[in-house]
Amino acid sequence: MIDELGRSETTVSMYLRALRTIFNQAIRDGILQPDSYPFGKHKYVIPTGDKVIKSLSKSQLRLLKDGVPQSSEQVIAKDYWFFSYYAQGMNIKDIALLKHNDFKQDSIQYYRAKTKTTGKKKSRLIYVTLNDEMRDFFKKYKSKKEQVDGYVFPIISHSMTAKEQYQRIRNFTRFINQHFRSYAQYLGIDEPVSTIGQDIHLQTHLSIMEQV
Repeated sequence: MIDELGRSETTVSMYLRALRTIFNQAIRDGILQPDSYPFGKHKYVIPTGDKVIKSLSKSQLRLLKDGVPQSSEQVIAKDYWFFSYYAQGMNIKDIALLKHNDFKQDSIQYYRAKTKTTGKKKSRLIYVTLNDEMRDFFKKYKSKKEQVDGYVFPIISHSMTAKEQYQRIRNFTRFINQHFRSYAQYLGIDEPVSTIGQDIHLQTHLSIMEQV
């Protein structure tokens, strides 16, 4: 993948961690023998990505906040990107999985989908204080179906299979990143901005969030 296809170590890591999960399940189900497991000590070690994610500057954030999108797709991308930003870097999957009962009077309280499925540590309840921008976003994009246990935003639905939900979230994340990048490029920002890494740079952003 690296030598012939030019893929990064981060991409290799993503695919092989999924493959490792399949091996573990196959061994648990008795389909494969433990000695066929290809990962671990003295075997193949999955690489860890070393991609450097840079934070946007205060002036760039201001430009993105005040800029005028050039299409309806860019409007949606900008709105979701800034909702994620104000929600302490909440990723698109967690936004898609938000339910009405996650919204309290002045906050959102949720568990990250990523930590709920790892089993490595106890999931931590995350509190996000709602600001005016987030309330406006909620009013604009909330689903018309407001069942308490229903999803807040019309990205996925309970009628979808787990595979369909996964693919819809993946496609929607690509949609947000693609159109937000084109919006940023229109404003003269050359950095490849995306939803990836917002939570990584939360502490950098928090100091200037109220000014943006």
